[in-house]
Amino acid sequence: MRRLLHAGFVLALALGLASVAGIGDASAQQPRRTLVAGQSGHPPSLDDHLTNALATKHATFHIYETLLTRGEDGRVTTGLAESYTVSPDGLVYTFRVRPGVKFHNGKTMTAEDVRASFERYKRIAIRRDLLAPVAAIEAPDPATVVIRLARPQPLFLEDLSQQIVPMSVYPAEDAATEPNKNSRVGTGPFRFVEWIADRHIVLERFAEYTADTRAAGTDGYGGRKQALVDRVMLRFIPEPSAMMAALETGEIQVAEAVPSASKATLEKNPNIALIAVMPAMQHMVYVNPTKPPFDKLAVRRAVQVALDIPEIMAIAHEDNYTLNPGLMWPGRPNYSDAGKEFYNVNDPARAKKLLAEAGYKGEEIVLTTSSDFKWMVDGATVMAEQLRAVGMNVRMVVSDWPTHTKIRNDRTAYHLSHSGKFFNQWIDSPATYLQEWAGDKPAHFTPDATLTDLVRQMRTLPGFAERKAAFDKAQHHFFEQVIALTLGDRGQLQATRRNVKGFRPSVTMRFWNVAVE
Repeated sequence: MRRLLHAGFVLALALGLASVAGIGDASAQQPRRTLVAGQSGHPPSLDDHLTNALATKHATFHIYETLLTRGEDGRVTTGLAESYTVSPDGLVYTFRVRPGVKFHNGKTMTAEDVRASFERYKRIAIRRDLLAPVAAIEAPDPATVVIRLARPQPLFLEDLSQQIVPMSVYPAEDAATEPNKNSRVGTGPFRFVEWIADRHIVLERFAEYTADTRAAGTDGYGGRKQALVDRVMLRFIPEPSAMMAALETGEIQVAEAVPSASKATLEKNPNIALIAVMPAMQHMVYVNPTKPPFDKLAVRRAVQVALDIPEIMAIAHEDNYTLNPGLMWPGRPNYSDAGKEFYNVNDPARAKKLLAEAGYKGEEIVLTTSSDFKWMVDGATVMAEQLRAVGMNVRMVVSDWPTHTKIRNDRTAYHLSHSGKFFNQWIDSPATYLQEWAGDKPAHFTPDATLTDLVRQMRTLPGFAERKAAFDKAQHHFFEQVIALTLGDRGQLQATRRNVKGFRPSVTMRFWNVAVE
């Protein structure tokens, strides 16, 4: 196991002197504090339907909620739904919404808000394909949502509860809004107050929040949520050393991630607690096969076989990483090593031969990454040198996270994009993972009928063994066609001040049921 360094951070601001009691009746808590949490990434959006960025989720998981969500053990569990039933033929899903849930604007949530939000998701969300099987969404009364499918979908509840691009419930008035034009009003324990680019996001305790009292406390992204502080401030501090200085001086109370190099120093500080998360994210390189010369498989394969992956991972993550030839986390039921022959080939001579066979003449190769994450820059820098060593003319483009994501969505702007794909114990679905590259608008810009059909099989085949066999084929195809490059799994070291109580490890920071003494 080796190291990780995905910087996150928190700039703390104390408001008041009263301590906060343990979890219980929210009215008895009388929060008197601001929790300032730090993160290295800059959010590209606060519209939950439009982004899978981790930098966004630290805020939006507290603002918005979903009909279904995931529990601590990865199971599907209720969120805004009180209960649900599925018809014997698997075509009709009926949900009863929790009564008395309020939006941050004071309006009581009804089934119509859920229906309208799903219609918006189906219209504009980047994972709208998840709702492709839906024939109709109905709200026959204020407490009931009925979803009718055109065909059975064995994983439909997993799709509804996935938290990569959550199907967050907005007020019905937001249904017609265009991308990034929603009101930022949700039902979560904190309401949106302010977003100043390059500085911070401020959330405020929602006094009328309706907690799910069926649970005892935090359960994954659900359970009983209570805001035990008045405010949460998310500060953007891309530089790891600046974040560590702020943590040690008490300026910040929570660090999303700290570099392994700081571990020994922080362990000596009695005011700081370290928390390990493993795995936290997959180190990934997105590939654009539409921009010449990457439209030739031989050129993409040359990149794949040229890489010395252990060298890249060691420099990017020090001792906090594991090598992994698969897309899923080893040890989980869905794990597959299909296509492992394409992983860490590390054969520069073969790479040079492939480039010659493809007629590569030194055309510029644009490799992009984000300055918000030092580990990305370090990994991209090593990768660029390895590709130059086999004769590729590589130019690196380094930008902040929002600019980086814009570049990655522009098929004319790059060939390779050094990035990460986050996952944890609550995200373990191969079909959901691969959906990003399936359908008519895939992340690599080129619809792939084979991959799309295999993802469809992974969603529709009735038995686990059949779906797993389809995933094995899909993963092999993914690597064979060099749709993207996976380098390995990175861990994450988080840190809090000792006066922070109730913070639980997760790649996405959760601030409900967290107090500051």
